[in-house]
Amino acid sequence: MSENDKGTNVLETEQTLKADSSSTEPETGDNQSSFSFVGIWESLKQKFTTSSPHIERNREFWEDFRILKTKVENDSKNHEKNPEIAKTAHVRLSKELCDEERIFIAARKARARQSFAKFIGVDVDEINDADIPIIAVTGSGGGMRANVDTMGFVRGMEKSGLWDSVTYFTGVSGACWALATYYTVAEGSVDATIEHFKQAYVIKPSSTKFFQLLFSLENGLDLTFGAIEEKRINKLLTNATDIYGAVLGGYFFRKGNALIPKHFKLSQQAKLLENGANPFPIYTTIRHERPWEDCEEAFEKCAPHNVEDNYQVLSARHEKDLDKKKSSYQWIEFTPYEIGCDDINAWIPSWAFGRYFNKGVSTNNVPERNFALELGYMTCAQCAPIARYVHLADRELPSNWLGNELRSFSSKVGKVLGEHGIDKFESHHPIHPAHEPNPFLLARDKPECGIDTAKHIHVLDSGMDNNHPWYVVTRPEREVDIIITIDGSKETMEPTFFDRMAKQFSTRRGLLWTPVDPPEKVQFPEKLADDMRGKPELIEKTFAPAYAQIFDGKPINDAGKALLGDRDLTLIYMPNIPHKKYPNFDPLHEKVVATSNFVFQPEDIDSIIGVGEACWDDSLEKIRSVIKNVWEKKKSKRLSSVAI
Repeated sequence: MSENDKGTNVLETEQTLKADSSSTEPETGDNQSSFSFVGIWESLKQKFTTSSPHIERNREFWEDFRILKTKVENDSKNHEKNPEIAKTAHVRLSKELCDEERIFIAARKARARQSFAKFIGVDVDEINDADIPIIAVTGSGGGMRANVDTMGFVRGMEKSGLWDSVTYFTGVSGACWALATYYTVAEGSVDATIEHFKQAYVIKPSSTKFFQLLFSLENGLDLTFGAIEEKRINKLLTNATDIYGAVLGGYFFRKGNALIPKHFKLSQQAKLLENGANPFPIYTTIRHERPWEDCEEAFEKCAPHNVEDNYQVLSARHEKDLDKKKSSYQWIEFTPYEIGCDDINAWIPSWAFGRYFNKGVSTNNVPERNFALELGYMTCAQCAPIARYVHLADRELPSNWLGNELRSFSSKVGKVLGEHGIDKFESHHPIHPAHEPNPFLLARDKPECGIDTAKHIHVLDSGMDNNHPWYVVTRPEREVDIIITIDGSKETMEPTFFDRMAKQFSTRRGLLWTPVDPPEKVQFPEKLADDMRGKPELIEKTFAPAYAQIFDGKPINDAGKALLGDRDLTLIYMPNIPHKKYPNFDPLHEKVVATSNFVFQPEDIDSIIGVGEACWDDSLEKIRSVIKNVWEKKKSKRLSSVAI
């Protein structure tokens, strides 16, 4: 197919998109998904080759599909397209940050010196790089709503002059889409990110029209379904999560009439970090640690790798009675430099994820895993364990006799199963996470059942553990001073939501968020009530005290004390809640901000972005005072130590 034909097809397809974008209802038949890659292929092929006015061109697309395997095999050996295949990867075992991240932090502070001085209102000569607080901005889960509203707050930060002083930008689930857009198609521009939202979010990614558009794009097929084919060639299981990631990669990363190869490699985002040009991105996933499952897999699947000493490690299984251990989550962080887990202090180069490893060395030099698939793993809330579905169901049960009867029945079942039986049952995943080689297989000298011994690793949406990525930014070696948390999750207006997230975090890190300003956690209505709509003064009185809530991180045990040392840690918590400038818009409960909605009008984007920016603007002086206070404390400590 000629490039002119592809471009024409894109234009013709796009002319029909805006007519569809006003509806958020699924089209008949278009929302059906299959867990079979072949099934999706055949159903789409039949639909496109019989119903489209561009039948001949669509047949050419399916010819491209037919030869996809050959193209992928050739590309996997192409050193120009994939220079990483010439390198053997090694697991880095250390709790320290990698050299690249430490170099970045120094460059970012030097770059921020002038803008930080301007933000806190002091002469630049008063600023010593060592005193500039390390600030992390975190976005929450919440699907497309969290994706868009995160950038509203970020735009407020940029306009007020703080963004250039932010060191880390991280997210959970939906917020990872915001990060991905900023560091790929928007090339580190806040305005370009928001403009891309308006251009891209006009069509349902499940619709036939979207697939017609996707396969009309230059590299459209190769960079999406080609990634799945690559896994199949390497004899890895593929499932619905891979398809989900591939399709959404095409949806989020379309730029003009093409998909650009560099946007589909996480390691390429490092170019936007040169000389500290942008905040350092940390994408998050979790691994579900289930001791009874992990040991079974190790016994059954590690032997083909001739891991003879593995049996000695695992023979202690019954002595330790691993069946009685509870399930837990391990956070896996993805950055442009490394992917790893600080639970085991093990890290690999980002370009090596997707390879098999044994005892710390990669054994097959395949190309870097497609970033669209990785992004699918980060946002696959549908892969939640049964426990998550049980929690959501319990939350939605009515408080009448029916709800009480169902709760009573659940309690009786729990008594029959017992605590461990419930844990095993609720740890099952009805929709299985993606399947990847475990790079940490026997990497440590003294492996234990679990991530050390599992041949494969299954990562999923970290919102299943905590809707805020506080865990990765409080890694002690990062020495973060201030966390600005943007909360776009729908649960943020529930009275107990913050407390539940804080309790889970305190259990893992040994830190408790203690309210400072206001001195008690602010409570507000769970939604914008009808009698509040259109009444700016009432909205301001009700919600404004909660726009920026300040907390101190206080250690509650030895782990917390070790984490902080002599540092202070401040949390600025900013929920995405109604604002008087948009008195008829509820940013959490309007139909258009439903977690699973992917279609927005430009004015919808403007409203969501506008609320976040307005909440930031109203809180600016409070935030400026907090940040300046942290700077003054750091400066005072440094000068005191110098004097001594």
